[in-house]
Amino acid sequence: MKRPGPCLFKISASFKSLRVFIFLSLFLTILSSCNVNSKESSPETKEDAFRVLGREQSLAESYVYMLNEFGKNDLNTYAQGIELYAAAKAEFNGLIEFMKNKLIKAEPFDKSPDFREIMKNAVDRRMSFTTHIKEQILSKHAGEKGIATDIMGGAGELITALTGVGKTLWQEYRSVTDTRKKELLYQLDALKWKEFHQLGGK
Repeated sequence: MKRPGPCLFKISASFKSLRVFIFLSLFLTILSSCNVNSKESSPETKEDAFRVLGREQSLAESYVYMLNEFGKNDLNTYAQGIELYAAAKAEFNGLIEFMKNKLIKAEPFDKSPDFREIMKNAVDRRMSFTTHIKEQILSKHAGEKGIATDIMGGAGELITALTGVGKTLWQEYRSVTDTRKKELLYQLDALKWKEFHQLGGK
């Protein structure tokens, strides 16, 4: 069998580089729109609160896609990415479950030390995961073009947003009927992060 010539390898490499660039450009454009939302004022409605949690869920899934698409060639990067995602997922889902339990028990939680500690742990784990993807994948593929910037802002902004989520959901839950309460809890469950393998990981 005749081996492919060097021109074919060059064309293949060029298409791969173009594919990476197009994907990263689209990906970072989407995240840039998320950044605008991340710097808004604290959520004041139920819809705002769900949007914040939904943004975090979507962001995590997007970064997992990045890891699966461009991180598998480096075993250490890939393995660490899986580990960091699992830790962030556990903390974020734990935060959602904590809020649900407090709502059901009618126990104020938005200003409690437990809520603040659980929330801080979730934010720390999330930042560790997304920072890993930025540094080990986005920055390396972006090269000197500078497209891999700190798109989503800092931990302080996320803590402020999640604090507002807690306050808003507590107020909402207390003011609605039992049927609406069940719907709110169901919506919170739907915003939990998925298992890694459910997002195409292995």
